[in-house]
Amino acid sequence: MLGFVDEGKLTYSAGSNGCLRIWDTDTGREVTKDQPAKAETEGITTAIYRPELPFILCVQVDHTLALYQTPTKASTTDAAPEPFRRISGTHDEVIDLTYLLPDHSIMALGTNAEEVRLVSVAGSESSTGAHDWTAQGSRYFGQDVGLLKGHDDIVLTMDVDWSGHWIATGAKDNSARLWRVDPANNSFTCYATFTGHAQSVGAVGLPKTIPAESSAQFKDPLSHPPPFLLTGSQDMTIKKWEIPRQPQTKKGGSRALFTRKAHEKDINAIDVHPNGHLFATASQDKTVKIWSVKEGEVQGILKGHRRGVWSVKFAPEPWPVRKLADDPVSAIEAIDGALPSAPGPGKNKNEKTLLDAKYGVFLEQCRTQQEYRKKVDEALSSWPEAQKA
Repeated sequence: MLGFVDEGKLTYSAGSNGCLRIWDTDTGREVTKDQPAKAETEGITTAIYRPELPFILCVQVDHTLALYQTPTKASTTDAAPEPFRRISGTHDEVIDLTYLLPDHSIMALGTNAEEVRLVSVAGSESSTGAHDWTAQGSRYFGQDVGLLKGHDDIVLTMDVDWSGHWIATGAKDNSARLWRVDPANNSFTCYATFTGHAQSVGAVGLPKTIPAESSAQFKDPLSHPPPFLLTGSQDMTIKKWEIPRQPQTKKGGSRALFTRKAHEKDINAIDVHPNGHLFATASQDKTVKIWSVKEGEVQGILKGHRRGVWSVKFAPEPWPVRKLADDPVSAIEAIDGALPSAPGPGKNKNEKTLLDAKYGVFLEQCRTQQEYRKKVDEALSSWPEAQKA
């Protein structure tokens, strides 16, 4: 595809390599410098320019509209053109998503691709005048804010820290990455890469503990990455990683603080308790396990689902852990401090265990499903009304 801009003084061309190239019409010399080919999904199928619009519109293979500033011969530089705005025509299959920033104004979308899309969910401001397509800093609902590029295969999972400025991703390329998100400066960079799993990374977890308001971490979260990352894989192991205090200069530079054979099948989800001392893992082996963050030791096993468990979340204190599985009923399997302590789990296959999710202490064992349900009802009925609301 090609066309003319600046009253025919410049020629533009675009194609399957995803690059927009600008040429001097009189001399035939390319004005832009050499550009590496982009991903196959970013290949350009159509490029259109109209004099009444202040941009060149490019349509990509993945149905994204990319808007480029219209160059002029007087102002053209040899810098590679980059779109100043993207509009997604489709997000394909959404595998995972999470909100970013303290005000949750950006959503990260894992869309069956190697990249993570960052989309604005901020409300649009009404305007009575003509739309300024080239305005910088203004956002509208659904606008593509940026892309997190770095994984070599489909991104499967993501998690965000307490501040919303740090996001972890896991992918089919057997790696996890930590990203620093600074939209105020249009900066979306990979801070660290974590390699070591033998198969796809399907679960990641970052700490959610909010630091003291007087601390440097609270005042400047962009300069203070999370202290650790937890990953779970199809290889049935979990790893705890130390996050470097400075950005990595080479791929795979971080080391695992511990590795544990965690489950008998794929690990689907990880969640870190708000107090930062415990984390939970959910697996296709139909169980949820509670672990200590420091030692990586099992504190409890939650059983009862008849199919694989796809998700697990700790509710804000003092509520119990909840889990979600394939079977129709998702039961509360852990009660925070509601029952007297007792020995750990027994061998009976029908046995249920009520667990103190805050401290990882077994509270009471139930020999039958009926007894288990009765204990859960008793525990819930004993909670203050404020906690039930």
